Amino acid sequence: MSTKDFLIKYKDLFNKEYIKELKLSDSEKQMFFPIIMRIVEEQNKCDELPDDVCINENFSHTRLIRDKNKNLVVIMVPCSKQKKLNNYVFDDFAETDKKNLSMVKLCNSLVDEMWSNLPAQDTLDTKLSYSEKFKIIKKQKNYTNSKLQIINSFLTPAFKTLKKDKDISKVKGIYIYGSYGVGKTLLMHTFLNSLLDEGFKGIFIKTSTLSKKLKSNFDKSNYINEKIVDRCKNVDVLVLDDIGVSDTNEWFVNQILFEILDERYNAKKLTYFTSNFSMNQLFKKIRNSSKLPAIDVGRIIDRIKALTNNTEIEIKETNHRYLNYK
Repeated sequence: MSTKDFLIKYKDLFNKEYIKELKLSDSEKQMFFPIIMRIVEEQNKCDELPDDVCINENFSHTRLIRDKNKNLVVIMVPCSKQKKLNNYVFDDFAETDKKNLSMVKLCNSLVDEMWSNLPAQDTLDTKLSYSEKFKIIKKQKNYTNSKLQIINSFLTPAFKTLKKDKDISKVKGIYIYGSYGVGKTLLMHTFLNSLLDEGFKGIFIKTSTLSKKLKSNFDKSNYINEKIVDRCKNVDVLVLDDIGVSDTNEWFVNQILFEILDERYNAKKLTYFTSNFSMNQLFKKIRNSSKLPAIDVGRIIDRIKALTNNTEIEIKETNHRYLNYK
């Protein structure tokens, strides 16, 4: 086949943008034709797949580039879907939604709520500031084990330290538990949002959602699950919400959860937990559901204790699922 016939026949091949930008000579087109054909065929097949699936397991593609001497060399480059994939994978549990989530607003709302429940003689003065009301509320029995106490005693000091030093290794997480609907999720979601405003990277995720997402990717590339787990391991602040609800199978507990917690403990990463169960109850729940030996379940609980400095707090408040704060 003549050079002219060759170039006419494979015109579309050489018109691909990633080939066109190389500004190939006619002789280079013929010399590198087998590689170019492979590059284009591979890319075309990948383009036909969903946005979260690459034709290659490692999410990379063969490409030709010119080195500093203008010679053509073959390299591997990340799949163009990789950036989309990163966003896709973390869409529903990456940096939290910032709609009106403010610690100040939440605190004021909690003060109003607790103030309204005080005996009538304590609430006669309607001109008191929030700080003045708070001083009175702190003396009440129901202040203990309340969200307001957790904010004042644990979250606010942690926030101040992190804002000042920007060093997550100086703060330990906490383990918050309580019955359904007492406001654990809203509390920690709001706290994490405040840290994001200070420049920290954070993930808030229900452990059941994490487990389901990983399972849903079993038939896809392992790369997706590796990215999810790595992100959970390495992010500055991780909030694992509702741990123990429906995520206590052997595979998730032993291979995923322990790996994440162990890595975060060794790297001194900041980790918070919410649950419907105390740590002792969580141990029993995992033990019964996963059928793992007690020593393996104990490793999980030990890591939680280490990440929280054994700080376990129960919220003893009324189920208030839909807290509307001003």
